[in-house]
Amino acid sequence: MKQVLRSVIDFQETSIPLDALTDNLRTLIERPLSWDRLDDKKIFSFVQLHFKNHYEAPSYTTVRDYFDKSNDIEVQERLKDVAAGKAYIRSNFHYLVKTKREEQHLAKGRQILKEVGEIWSKGLTVDKKRLSGVNDGLHYLVDRLPELMIADGDFQTKGNIREDGDIVWNEYCDAELHKERAWGHFTGINEIDKKCRGIKKGELWIHAGFASELKTTFALNWVYNLMTWYKVNTYYASLEMKYAHIRKLIYTMHSTHTRFKLAKKLPLEYRKIRDGELTPKEKTFFQEVVKDLVENPEYCALDVHSPERDMTIDTIRTDAEVLHKKKEVGLVVIDHGGLVEARRAKQNKDYVIEINSVIRDAKRLALHFNGGEGVAVLLLFQMNRQGKDMADKNDGIYKISALSYSNECISKGTLIQCITGFKPIEEVQIGDSVWSRSGWKRVLDTFDQGKQEVFNVKTHCGLKIEATSSHRLRILEDGQVSWCYVRDLVCNKHRVLIQDTEVSSDFVKSVTPAGITETYDIEVGGDHEYASAGFFSHNCERSADVITTTYLNDDLRKLGQTILCNLKNRDNPKFDPFRAKVDFATRRIHNLNAIDELCNDDDSEIEQMLEDV
Repeated sequence: MKQVLRSVIDFQETSIPLDALTDNLRTLIERPLSWDRLDDKKIFSFVQLHFKNHYEAPSYTTVRDYFDKSNDIEVQERLKDVAAGKAYIRSNFHYLVKTKREEQHLAKGRQILKEVGEIWSKGLTVDKKRLSGVNDGLHYLVDRLPELMIADGDFQTKGNIREDGDIVWNEYCDAELHKERAWGHFTGINEIDKKCRGIKKGELWIHAGFASELKTTFALNWVYNLMTWYKVNTYYASLEMKYAHIRKLIYTMHSTHTRFKLAKKLPLEYRKIRDGELTPKEKTFFQEVVKDLVENPEYCALDVHSPERDMTIDTIRTDAEVLHKKKEVGLVVIDHGGLVEARRAKQNKDYVIEINSVIRDAKRLALHFNGGEGVAVLLLFQMNRQGKDMADKNDGIYKISALSYSNECISKGTLIQCITGFKPIEEVQIGDSVWSRSGWKRVLDTFDQGKQEVFNVKTHCGLKIEATSSHRLRILEDGQVSWCYVRDLVCNKHRVLIQDTEVSSDFVKSVTPAGITETYDIEVGGDHEYASAGFFSHNCERSADVITTTYLNDDLRKLGQTILCNLKNRDNPKFDPFRAKVDFATRRIHNLNAIDELCNDDDSEIEQMLEDV
């Protein structure tokens, strides 16, 4: 490791530019190595601290003087070895670090396998819990696998944007010539695809609905279309339904494929397949359906995992990345978010806090899958009962507040400091600039959160704000600025940051219930903070890039229809709410004017439409 340390300390050699040393340090900080030797760890800890404070690599003299003063003999001797080594920069340093990381992964892998062997043979105590037997060993191995995953490629995760002009231009030219690369993975529903143009790498798409409102059906229709039409492999984590159940649904859906419609064959009913009640003619057709789905080389893969134990986003990521080594995974589906276990560090008694951590982890999965390559993620989510009741009265249109994790908000009428002057929060628009401690920030989205219980927070200087219990405010605690939920504020203990002529702080005087009222929130970029009524509020952080919903009631069920709605669309215009047709017998969702409805039309017209697709 001395070559690595030699490459992040300034020995004032003219052949090694300072910016190259800085790039080396950033590489190590972003993707750190393990330091097996204590003296190496001490040296790098000082180098890293110096870089964070001064934004440059320390000189060898600075490092040596620091450890001379502490009279650390072992480090002093190690520094002599480091000085005698050779420095690497740019691609050579990246290769050096990659090689060291692979060596460390290999050593760690051997150690993990040794521990798994101990669990199998004689048992092992891990985190005060006794593990023994084959199952415990396998579960332990799966839990440790994320530590061993290495990305397939070197994907860019940082850089100077002004130096990337050629890359941006080439990306545009490629998008102009190859729309299939620029666009994402289509759902197969025209009204959605025309606006959204598919889900892309790095995007998190949340699809929500109340219980039995076609969330899983929507997801399975999407992945079936990807498998049979759009040539995309999918990994599907099913935390609610058994693998066999999903398998039967997919084979049922395949009986609706247009190749069978062209042959004038009627789709099969899921219940008949499930219960073994097909007629002889239907059985013969079902054999044809099965054979086609299994043997047709034009179709891609759908890998489903319905685990026996709870899964975190990290374990889902490990499963998907292992699969990605064998075949390119284009979409990861998580069914559903409410059943995903929060990471141990994020586990909390408060469900809202836990579920928010799951959402953020899902977004990180989308962004950083396979070492920064990214992947499209579809996360299914449950609407709350209050939201369902509101949608019943609003023609099936949900509000974003109906999402169980979406309840950070403040009361209607709260004044927001905009660049054009103060505005009530309900009048703030997308594109407005609002004030934060780090300057003006653009409003990315606005949210009508519906009627919710709020609390009145007052300070000793007379400032007050009404917000929900899960709304966060900036506080000053032990000299550090942090966030605090309204429900956790302690009178005369917590100091909230306030905005007067300058930023200051004041003790909380009281936090009292203020009834139920209309609430709103906004999403801003950067540090996710904005000035509201003299306080600094945490924005309504929506990690999702797209949020869609399906809605059902008794009348829609009788008609065989559902209402699809778009609550958020970060990079595209929202699509208008529309009705889609649902065949409950086959579980297929499609446009009211879909290809499937043309089975009685002229075959040549259908074939032309298929050719266009």
